Amino acid sequence: MSIFTHVVLGANDVAQSRKFYDATLAPLGVRNLGPMGDNAFLYGAQGPEFLFTKPRDGKLACLANGGTDDGAPGPRDFTPTAYAA
Repeated sequence: MSIFTHVVLGANDVAQSRKFYDATLAPLGVRNLGPMGDNAFLYGAQGPEFLFTKPRDGKLACLANGGTDDGAPGPRDFTPTAYAA
């Protein structure tokens, strides 16, 4: 079993992001697996491997010279088994 499970990116506009990733990832064999709530979409070839979501802190998603993170490595409160690094 691999430790790596998925990649998460922030998105300000879920509808526009879905259109972009549907078109970009499909030729690579990565398909849209559907929504995760109202603010995120899951993608993958074998299962959920990539998702984009509106930031949980309510701030705008932005990247400037490398971006930002969601805090120090450790457990996350949105699900009992979540751990991010």
